[in-house]
Amino acid sequence: KADVAIKGGKIVKIDKSIKGSAERAIDAKGLSVTPGFIDLHTHVETGMDSSENRAGLNYLTQGTTTAIVGACGYSPWIIFEKPEEHMERLTEEGVGLNMAFLFGQGGIRRIVIGDENREATPEEIEKMKAILKEAMEQGAYGISTGRAYPPGSFAETAEVIELAKVVSSYGGTYHTHMKNESSELLEAIKEVLEIMEKSGVKAHISHFKAVGKKNWGLAKKACDLIEEARAQGLKLTADQYPFRFGGNGPTEGLIPP
Repeated sequence: KADVAIKGGKIVKIDKSIKGSAERAIDAKGLSVTPGFIDLHTHVETGMDSSENRAGLNYLTQGTTTAIVGACGYSPWIIFEKPEEHMERLTEEGVGLNMAFLFGQGGIRRIVIGDENREATPEEIEKMKAILKEAMEQGAYGISTGRAYPPGSFAETAEVIELAKVVSSYGGTYHTHMKNESSELLEAIKEVLEIMEKSGVKAHISHFKAVGKKNWGLAKKACDLIEEARAQGLKLTADQYPFRFGGNGPTEGLIPP
């Protein structure tokens, strides 16, 4: 239990009892004072194109002040405009949340190769790396992959490693919707570890889970793999949602646990 003093938008003192006056005093007795929560996996970037959604009141009223956007390998805005232009526009027009943009690997592949299910040539990989390099220099937070979704699923692991090297050189993060979240969950995590080890990138696993009742026992083994990697110095984290069901879209139905 303590008093918190804020000046110029920053916490300047925390003490059991702070004496003095303030322009505004908030009585938080019986409540908790916390930093703003960070939603590590969202797809709200498309909604931000609508002025009605820009305030993000659904997030702010729940204490979420920062959202990581562009998850699962495809950022829909990258085809239409450069990330720098998009971020500048949102900054100028105003948006309720702090937003960190991920550049989608599936989107990059679609720009260079299209939707062809084949291995990328060395020249195509260099083109993808150049696009990603420009995005990182313009302020992208990192790269995301949808390893279970085309066209991101068409990429060989070696291709993803080359892109991860670019992200790593800028201190960015690799966010991934893994290849598999059910019977081959452990193999999918091992691919993440391989990408990290060969590129030096720090990584984050999105919506970490074991889908299907018959696979629930894999959760412990999956956690063990992550803990072992962290013990060896790899910067790997994961997020998890508390829902019993998941889905890819409002019209596609629910995927039971």
